[in-house]
Amino acid sequence: MKFVENWEKDPSLADIAPEKLAFLSMLFEKGSSLSPKEMMPFLMSIAKQSSEHKIFFEKEELQRILQVFEKNATEEELARIQKAMKMVEAKTTKSQN
Repeated sequence: MKFVENWEKDPSLADIAPEKLAFLSMLFEKGSSLSPKEMMPFLMSIAKQSSEHKIFFEKEELQRILQVFEKNATEEELARIQKAMKMVEAKTTKSQN
C-alpha cells in the first residue's frame, strides 16, 4: 500500500501514542504481502505481541485510524484494511467492563 509511509502523520492521529502508530505501521507493512491463508496466523501473532507489549487501542482510536485509511486507500486495500482492523480491534481493544 503506497500510502502507508505517511498515514501516521495525519493531524487527526496526533494524540495517539507513537508506539501504537508504529505497531500498526509494522502490521500493515508486514501484512500487506500476505495471502488470505497467511493472514490469520500473522494476525494471531500480532495479537500476542500487542498483549506482550501492552499495546491496547481504544475503539475511537481505531475508528480515527480507519478514517485516515479510507481517505487514501483503493477499494481493494480498504477491504483488506477493514478486515484486519476488525481482527485487531477484537484482540487489542480495552474491554468496557
